[in-house]
Amino acid sequence: MYFANISNVLIDIDGSGNLDVMKNLTARAKVDDALMNNAGYYETVSILDGERPDLLSKRLYNVETYHWTFLLLNPQIKNIWDDWP
Repeated sequence: MYFANISNVLIDIDGSGNLDVMKNLTARAKVDDALMNNAGYYETVSILDGERPDLLSKRLYNVETYHWTFLLLNPQIKNIWDDWP
């Protein structure tokens, strides 16, 4: 399910001319800079001690599946293990 929205690409892995269908893991989403720089779209949220992105998503949106939005909208979080509060 996680990879369902990632596009496929055709790649000749071994140079034989046979193309294999693979997920394009280099694809990424980006929020428009005009939105990122507009403070009107943001709300300050306190992260509880030990709270992971999926738990924060559950607390704010009542579903765990929006965990990725915090990472997308906070570009300073490059490594979840080191940069997550």
